[in-house]
Amino acid sequence: MKLVNDFKNFLSDTVNLNQTRITLLEDRAETINSFLRASDWEPTISTFIEQGSWAHDTIIRPVDGGEFDADLLVRVRPVDGWSAAQYVKDLGRVFLESGRYADKTVVYDYCVTITYADDCKIDIAPLVMDREYRG
Repeated sequence: MKLVNDFKNFLSDTVNLNQTRITLLEDRAETINSFLRASDWEPTISTFIEQGSWAHDTIIRPVDGGEFDADLLVRVRPVDGWSAAQYVKDLGRVFLESGRYADKTVVYDYCVTITYADDCKIDIAPLVMDREYRG
């Protein structure tokens, strides 16, 4: 049993992200949520969903001063005539045009990344509801 406790201590003290960083991440995600809901981004937002290691509580502490990232899905209703690329491109536009996020934003083909001054990045990706592939 001693080894099990040692392993738990190793995880909490060395491997896992500490509670301070998790709380800061959650606060930032909530701020992004409020920002997008108040923005002129055309899709109607249904909800925000933690994705990947964040959703599974397996985000690890950065090694050697590196960064950790978290994935956030924005579940939206479809916009008539929009391609998949338009959701990401216009999401990026909203962040790039803002005073708060412009200098922290990088737009990729598949997501928008917000990089904070500390060791945190949040990747934001649209998830379009009720959209079927027609091909």
